[in-house]
Amino acid sequence: MSLQSMMTDIAYIEKADGTRTGPFKTRVAENSATIFKDDLDVTEGERLFRTLPGNREESYLITEANYSAGLGGAIPPHWTLKLRKTTAIASQPAKHTTVNISNSSGIQVGDNNTMHIVSALNELQQRIDSSQASQAEKQEAKGRLTSALSHPLVVAVLGAAVGSLMSK
Repeated sequence: MSLQSMMTDIAYIEKADGTRTGPFKTRVAENSATIFKDDLDVTEGERLFRTLPGNREESYLITEANYSAGLGGAIPPHWTLKLRKTTAIASQPAKHTTVNISNSSGIQVGDNNTMHIVSALNELQQRIDSSQASQAEKQEAKGRLTSALSHPLVVAVLGAAVGSLMSK
């Protein structure tokens, strides 16, 4: 079976001015499409429309257009297009959870909050250092905090910047 015979999708490319070229036989896979046409006129930022049953279309933004001269007679010249689906429903923004650390003003754990987390953990470290506990107790508390912050799951949730915070 040849590669071209596996191209069962029909697609059009829409230029910036709204004109369409095609139809082209392709196979739209997850985030990519291949078109076996060496003189294809395509540029990043244009759109690929795949025809679906019932006269519907899926729309994709072309984020990369890469040409290959092929491989001898085995693979003909073609374009590989990296795609981002534009007809997908946007996901809901992440919800943030507030975590209060002793008499701190509170921090948010979630996207784009690394500075709040770092600030709160710096404050926690300073409070440990200025506490009335013995030097051994302070070192033990900071060691446990460092151990917790270096755990792979904690680093994944809070970010790598926080995992290295206590090594200062």
